[in-house]
Parts: sequence; structure tokens; C-alpha cells
Amino acid sequence: MIILEVVLIILAGILITIPVRFSALFFLAWFGLIPFIYAISGDKPSQGFKKGVFLGIIIVLMTSYWLYYPLRYYSGLSLMFCLIILLSFYLLLAVFYGLWAWFYLYIKRNRSINPLWLALTWTAFEYIRFRVFRPFPFAFIAYTQASFKQLLQFADLGGVFLISFIVILINAFFYKFFIERKKGNALFIIIIFIIIFSYGGIKLSNYKNQDYNYINLGIVQTNLDPVEKWKTANIESNINYLVEESRKINDINLIIWPESSLTFDFIRNEYYRERFVGSLKGISFPLLTGSLSIIDDDFKKYNSVFLLAADGKIMGRYNKIKLLPFGEYIPFKKLVEKITGYTNSPNYPGGDINILNLPSFSWRTVICSEILYPDFVMKGIKEADLIINQSNEAWFQSSNLSRQMWTTAVFRAVENRRAVVRSGNKSFGGVISPAGINIKKVYSGDMSTVKAAVPLNRETTFYQLYGDFIGYISTLILLILFLLKIVLKYLKNKQ
Repeated sequence: MIILEVVLIILAGILITIPVRFSALFFLAWFGLIPFIYAISGDKPSQGFKKGVFLGIIIVLMTSYWLYYPLRYYSGLSLMFCLIILLSFYLLLAVFYGLWAWFYLYIKRNRSINPLWLALTWTAFEYIRFRVFRPFPFAFIAYTQASFKQLLQFADLGGVFLISFIVILINAFFYKFFIERKKGNALFIIIIFIIIFSYGGIKLSNYKNQDYNYINLGIVQTNLDPVEKWKTANIESNINYLVEESRKINDINLIIWPESSLTFDFIRNEYYRERFVGSLKGISFPLLTGSLSIIDDDFKKYNSVFLLAADGKIMGRYNKIKLLPFGEYIPFKKLVEKITGYTNSPNYPGGDINILNLPSFSWRTVICSEILYPDFVMKGIKEADLIINQSNEAWFQSSNLSRQMWTTAVFRAVENRRAVVRSGNKSFGGVISPAGINIKKVYSGDMSTVKAAVPLNRETTFYQLYGDFIGYISTLILLILFLLKIVLKYLKNKQ
């Protein structure tokens, strides 16, 4: 690659990822791919693959550098092994971008850009990556558009991948307008934005004027060091802190604490359970809290959420199903133990999705990273009036992960047309409306307690019925085009 091409690819990576940190700059993503398209114009597929991998490395590094912190400081692995794992991981993800560039260049017929093929191939490879590489549901270009509320409304039709498709389509038509100097493409750009503002505007108006039933929820945000929090000596001080914060809120239906707020086994440890229940005297509302706990007499631990009555009795429980790699379990555990000598006590995945409820409302509980999976969040959602997401993001220090977690929650709200309530440790907490509007948004370090009126909504969206249809269709078309190209090439060589 010549120096100009390197600069263009780096510029593309920066433009695509800046809105991840600064969501108000969402419009940069509409032009972000243009420098890269220019850099690969006229390339052979093999050249495009190399440049695509380079672009992928930039995008993945800028959106996911925070993976370094839990691996380096809390896993017990050596610095060298952490770096090897991270570099291998980033390179593997970057290969998907290389494959996208290769396929696009392979199926396009001439030097001019084809907006439809560009959008289809990009969407197909985002979808393939999501399906093949499930532990990493980040860096989708749709997530740059969380602040573009009109475009965001399309998530109730096709989720993340429909919005990715639209963003790439916009890039393609701007490229043809500015770079290829084809002024007629201005009409296509205008039509796209008319559709976006028409559908988005109607949806925003409908949900703004909708007559919701409301409940009052209390949200406790914590700002605890991830290591100090888990020390036995701090169990009671943590409990006292959370209880005192909870006493500041009144006239609510439920109070929510972050993930694993109770740093003892709520089922097995009777001593601290009794002391905790005793501290709740004077609190008259139910509590939703988290604890790493066993089930019955089994010694397997689960990352659990407990719905407790005011007297501390268990009214419901949900055990986290989708665990976080390297945080809650070690992939290829035996190999890692053999190479590094490192062992850990893993959490175990839960089995059932439990819709928790109180007399006036019910909710879908998703713990921490589970909010990242739209197909998972949808399960059981028809029986729920809202979504509650409890999290602990302290392991990732002051990175852009917390902003990305909030962004994914915004998308889950629109996809399901349910309010999303978040409570976390060193994270963004608050309430997101069914239209993806921030009703309350605070960071753990800014405020400890939040009281909010949360709208209840229960409807079936097109996305809930048909899921990531745009991903299926894009992948199918990509496969057909690829096979057709091979057949035509074979027939041409036989002549």
C-alpha cells in the first residue's frame, strides 16, 4: 500500500469510529467509508482483502481497546499472553472486513461503485460475524447512529443490520455524488433522507403522544473499585452503602441495584444474608439485586438477579445465561491452563429465561453483556412491559465500553418498543423510552440514586416477528452472486 492509501484507510477508520465516543457526530459515519472505497477502487480482490484487514484492525482497536484492561489486570494472565490473545482476537475480527472487501471487489462488474452491492456485502459480513463470532457483538456501523433518532426508528423493522445497510447505502451514494461526480445520485440521497425523516418522524410523534401507564422505579448507581468491592472485609460496608442510598428514594414500585451488588452467596451464606435482611428494616418496597449464588445444594455458582420482598424473602430469580468470555469463563480452558498454569472458578450459565413480575407490571431481565444480543433480548419479551439491565463495567476502567453498552440498550428499546432501565457500577444508568429517547441518563460518578417514571408498553414489532431478515437476505444474495460468478467464469474458460 502506498502512503496515500494508508492515510485514506486510517481516515476511514477514524470517521467510522468517532461517533462511538461522540454520538452527536453520527453524521461522520455517512462519509466514513468513502476514503476506503476510493483506496480500493480499481484493486484486485486480493489487494482489497489486505486493505480491508487494515481497516478492520483500526475499527476494532478504536472500539474495543478496553478488552486489554480485564485481561491484563484481573485475569492473572501474563502481559505477553494477554497481548498474544488480544492481537490474535483483533486480527481474527479484522479478517471479516478483509473478506468483505474481497467479495465486494470480486462480484462487482466494473470500476464504478454499485451502492446496492456495497450495502448488501457489508451487511452480510456484519451479520456473518455476529453469527460466527458471538462473543464480540460490537463495532457494527449501525451503533454510530444512536443519536440520529429518525433513523434509529427503523430498528423496530430490521434491527441493527437494517440500519447498517442504510448507512452504507448513504456512503455509496455520497461517493458517487462527490467522487464520481455523478450529480444524478443527489436524487437518491434526497429520497433516502425523505424516507428516513418520514418514517422516523411519524414513529417519534406516535410514541411521544402515546398514553402510557407509568410506574416509579428507583435506580441505585455505584462507583466501587472492582477489586476492593469483592474483599470480604468490605461486604457489610457495601451493603450499608446500598441500603442508605435506597432510603433516599420513596414512593416507588421497585428499587434496582447493579449486577452482583451483594458480594456474598445469597443462598449459601446465611450469616451475611441475615445481616443484610436485617438492614432492610424500614424499606417498604421490593428490591432487585444481584449475587453470585448457588442453586439449592449444588456448588456451581451462577450470576443471579434476585427479586426480594421488603422483608428479604425471594420472590423471583434469574440466572445469567450468556456468559462473558475471559470474565465469567475461559474459552479453551484446558489449553489456557496448560500454557499459563492459570485456573479460575467459572460461573455457570443459567438455563431458563424467567420473566420477573410484581402485581402491576412484569419485566425481562438481562444481566450486563446480555443486552448486547438483540435476538436473545427478544426471547420472552412478549410477556414483559419493560427491560431491566443490571451491569458492572468497573473491570473495563474509564473506556468507551460504558457508552457502547448504553447505545446497545437504546437499540434494544426501539427493537422491542419497551423502555429499558439500567443500573450499574461505574456505568451509565437511567431509563430509555420505547422510542430510544433518554428519559434519565447519569454516570455512576455523577449521581448515586435516580428516581424515574417509566412508561409501560407491550406490543409486537416487525423485528420481533422477523428478526434480522436483512442479514439473512444479504447473506443469501451474497452466496448466490458468488456462485453465479464462479459458474460464469467456468463457462467463459470452457469456450
